[in-house]
Amino acid sequence: MANWCTIESDPGVFTELIQEFGVKGLQVEELYSMDDESFAQISPVHGLIFLFKWQREEDNRPTLLDPNSHGIFFANQVINNACATQAILSILLNAESSVQLGDTLTNFKAFTKEFSAEMKGEAINNSPDIQKAHNSFARPEHFVEYDKSGSAGDEDTFHFIAYLPINGTLYELDGLKEGPVSLGKCESDASWLSQIRPHINERINRYSAKEIRFNLMAIINDRRDVYRGKADFHEQRASVASRALAAIAGGDAAMTDVDAAGDQFKDVREAAESKDSATLEEMKNLDELKAADFSKKLAAAQEKFDRWKVDNIRRKHNYIPFIVKILKILAKKKQLQKLIKRAEEKRLQKVADLKASKKK
Repeated sequence: MANWCTIESDPGVFTELIQEFGVKGLQVEELYSMDDESFAQISPVHGLIFLFKWQREEDNRPTLLDPNSHGIFFANQVINNACATQAILSILLNAESSVQLGDTLTNFKAFTKEFSAEMKGEAINNSPDIQKAHNSFARPEHFVEYDKSGSAGDEDTFHFIAYLPINGTLYELDGLKEGPVSLGKCESDASWLSQIRPHINERINRYSAKEIRFNLMAIINDRRDVYRGKADFHEQRASVASRALAAIAGGDAAMTDVDAAGDQFKDVREAAESKDSATLEEMKNLDELKAADFSKKLAAAQEKFDRWKVDNIRRKHNYIPFIVKILKILAKKKQLQKLIKRAEEKRLQKVADLKASKKK
């Protein structure tokens, strides 16, 4: 069985991972609140990824034993450390109509269409493209590989699951279960976010007495595309209103430029036809303000993507040769032992201060 690395739960990591799969126009956004306003700011949401500390517990909720017959891509998790990628794939491969999957995932979904959940899990494990994208975030190996066999039971295990609507029903997709869990019918794709809130809160409350480490992320449309589209729209609208004002001032009754804009700017055309200069001036000013606002949001979104790119380069970079070189230089200059001694003195002082504070 192929080895899969552990990857960090981070929106920048997940966004680049989705791009590595060949999917276009999406990003991952971390959520700190599940109120309507927070959801409205990032709508449409293609799916939610929830991270929590896994613990063995009884779950008597029924599962769909034949997800294929319900038009659901569901894969059992057969790979250690791959639950993040599997949760992402659960959303992407079930939101095909609203996302551009690209060749890799389109071909993978077609190839595994009739597979059982277990075989789909094995197919993920044996996909070189998916594994390569996942393992691109592997950290460099350390000098010494410690034997964890004696301490593995003490390590925290975290798990990712996905939530999204499929064919009018809200589902929880957890690769460790036999099949998808239905959470009820969805009246619309927009309503499912309010429906999912109590389910996530219930899970958080179940563990909150002992655990506070939870993470909720949403797969959404690339905000740069969203803001760029809105900025362009308002710039064009302001331009049409401006040309209409110029036509009225010049006595041009044909309004050729305004008519060419069609129904997209119907209200501008109507104001132009009635030669309502005051309304056109108000429209132009408002659209210029909105265009400037979305341009600022676009710049902020681009800055976030640029920061993610730098962070991911640092995550993937092997700093060990650099560290070894520094240590060699310090040793050659006879500074290494002094620094080690100074660090040890600081450590002992901190231990002493801590003991003294406890006595008080």
